[in-house]
Amino acid sequence: MRRVNTLEKASAQFFYSAIAERLFTNAWYSLVTKLDKNGEETFMNYGFAELEGTKLELAPRFEVHRCAVQLYHHVLSHAAVRGKDVLEIGCGRGGGASYAAANLHPRRYVGLDINKTAIAFDRRFYGEQKNLEFIAGDAHALPFGGDAFDVGETFSGVDFEAGVEAAREFGAITEVPADGTPAAKVPVGGTPAQWATAQWALRWVVQQPGVSTVIPGARSTEQARQNAEAATLPPLSQAELDAIEGLYDKYFRAKVHDRW
Repeated sequence: MRRVNTLEKASAQFFYSAIAERLFTNAWYSLVTKLDKNGEETFMNYGFAELEGTKLELAPRFEVHRCAVQLYHHVLSHAAVRGKDVLEIGCGRGGGASYAAANLHPRRYVGLDINKTAIAFDRRFYGEQKNLEFIAGDAHALPFGGDAFDVGETFSGVDFEAGVEAAREFGAITEVPADGTPAAKVPVGGTPAQWATAQWALRWVVQQPGVSTVIPGARSTEQARQNAEAATLPPLSQAELDAIEGLYDKYFRAKVHDRW
């Protein structure tokens, strides 16, 4: 087996580091800004459409981004943002923030993003909207107090406390007892192992109907290795799958299911 030299190891560690993630993100936004001189690409999120074909009435500047706009409208219209102070974490190039500020009538709408190039674009492109502002900052170290806003939104999150409790119960469902591994959870090679909860989470994703691959993120070479090892886990049993589905019903369904 070929030995990994020091340079390769250092390169891998850097590639999966938080610093590299920021550099690559900054480079991507810088490239988009350089190529998109007329500000045509103002949305970089997924889209949404009603099954029955219902459509919003949109101004021409939003019509070209219809599905992306409809996702913002569908999520935020459930949050009663009229007259409120709203914080969007991860606002990107600001198209959704601009739509929400103009059409859902918050008192104040603040878009926050870690990428300074994106924020500079947003400030220049949407400067005339009086109830809209943009701030460069890290979601893990917000530059204001928690009581500064009435509503906070990001398109990849759930209620924090509910998420923590659900994760704990997920870990209990997939836990391997310390005094012996159940036969169903003996990994390749037949050696008992204490698999990480995150690895079982990846295993669960792979087992969902219609999922052909999983592309997880990683902040270290060790985490990347653990992600790859998740492919060797045996399938979760039907009883475990049912129990995990119960977590969604218990913690999330009432709050988010009608938004999909």
